[in-house]
Amino acid sequence: MRTIIITGNTYAHRRELRRLGALWNTDAKGYVAPSAHVDAIRAYANSHDGLDVADFEATDQDVTPATGERLRELRQARLDRRRERLLNQAANAEKRGDAARARISPHERDFLALMEPVKRGHHSQRRHEKLLARAQKSFMDAGREYSDARKLRERAECMAPARVAGDAERERQAARDAAAAIIEPGDKVRSIVYGDGVVTKANKNTFTINFTARGFIGKCDKSHVSLLEKGTPEAAKVERKFKVGDLVTASRGFSRLEGKVVRLTPRGYSVEYHYESRISGGLVAQRDTFSESSLEARA
Repeated sequence: MRTIIITGNTYAHRRELRRLGALWNTDAKGYVAPSAHVDAIRAYANSHDGLDVADFEATDQDVTPATGERLRELRQARLDRRRERLLNQAANAEKRGDAARARISPHERDFLALMEPVKRGHHSQRRHEKLLARAQKSFMDAGREYSDARKLRERAECMAPARVAGDAERERQAARDAAAAIIEPGDKVRSIVYGDGVVTKANKNTFTINFTARGFIGKCDKSHVSLLEKGTPEAAKVERKFKVGDLVTASRGFSRLEGKVVRLTPRGYSVEYHYESRISGGLVAQRDTFSESSLEARA
């Protein structure tokens, strides 16, 4: 496929070239224009100094935006090149550190190891002071270069593999599948959000869990749940402390609201209570959902 390539000082124009549809070609060190965008990209390049336009024989891959595994390969290649640069920089820093350390000869190191004090007024005073100054500078320079080399190597070793869109969801789904294979209703589990509870139902991507210590039932993503102890199907049955029609006192912050249970909900109880309106001065009925731990029975 015959098209054009933009080379030269492309870095300063990279965003505009990408907006116009140009694609970076690593091997050719330039931006390749897909056939549908050749005219617009050529006009832009001709109107800006530092950009060169040349004919280019491109493949379909050169003018097609990378996606999926091909995008991963390109990103991984870029990371590998960056890692190689960091390792080369670390090696050069170590060489500079060795050179700085070598500025003090072995016999001078042996002399300094004796911790001989400077003899004031002696003919060796000036020579000794110069040696101490050189040794300190050598030590500081070598330490700085070795420290830089260590940091560069750590950066290179800690670089994560290239990722593409969808990787995170695939990892979550793999964690869900692993959890679903070993966790069943009745098992005691631990949620990273709410703590310990008992699975009452297994859904497609979530578990419905009865958090008895917290007094409510909620759904948690399977990837956020770990097995603590295998249980029995009977343990999955939820025993309600209250039933419809029970008179209760609900706690919310510093308020205590007297009401009646009107419905059982998956997360607790729907309670109807009355409060005094600041506008009309009369009692207003309202329904809210409360967890079991926030309710107390009243006569």
